[in-house]
Amino acid sequence: MIRKTATLARDSRGAALTEFALILPVLITLLLGVLNMGVYFFAKNSVENAIDEVARDAAIFPTPSQSEMQTIFDDELLKTEASGTVTLSIQNGTSSNGTKYVDLSTRYSIPVNLVFVDLGSIPAKAERRVYLPE
Repeated sequence: MIRKTATLARDSRGAALTEFALILPVLITLLLGVLNMGVYFFAKNSVENAIDEVARDAAIFPTPSQSEMQTIFDDELLKTEASGTVTLSIQNGTSSNGTKYVDLSTRYSIPVNLVFVDLGSIPAKAERRVYLPE
């Protein structure tokens, strides 16, 4: 019996498989985390690009109406974001020196999921101020 136990203790077959089984959950979690961050940056870039396009169009003469700005924003969003809850807020104002401007802002959240676990969402925002031509 002692000899069998000693032989079993020296046997290293299956050690690599055991080590792999121990590290596999960590690797999968890391991979899913990296994929979620990729989705986050993809969505953030999509919204930033859409609000930049609206800002460019608002800076030209004649300035588009608020409904036209909303349409431009919706058209520039990538299809995955257009179906979400990303809305554009448009506020007109006048600075202290009399220059008219438009504040464009949006607040949204990006869901974070690890296959079977919902980790909530990451809040994000994009804001631009556009001074209008006279």
